[in-house]
Amino acid sequence: MDMKSTSAVKVSDITYTGVYRTSMTEDTINLSCDKDVGCTNIVLDHVNITSSSSKVKTYASCLNAHGKSFDTLPRVRCLLP
Repeated sequence: MDMKSTSAVKVSDITYTGVYRTSMTEDTINLSCDKDVGCTNIVLDHVNITSSSSKVKTYASCLNAHGKSFDTLPRVRCLLP
């Protein structure tokens, strides 16, 4: 019998505060969580990640991530409540 086994780690209660950095990629904030367990209570507070190139616009992306953001750049509008 061929059975697939998968596992996931539940990530919760994570806070990022006062992060100021540059990035070489457009997707500067990427919160990708497992579709079955997701991530909960993720908080981004005063997180500012800009592009290392003035020609590149940055953005945030989320997948199954629940939480809140305050004063972030790029703006993180993708977090679920």
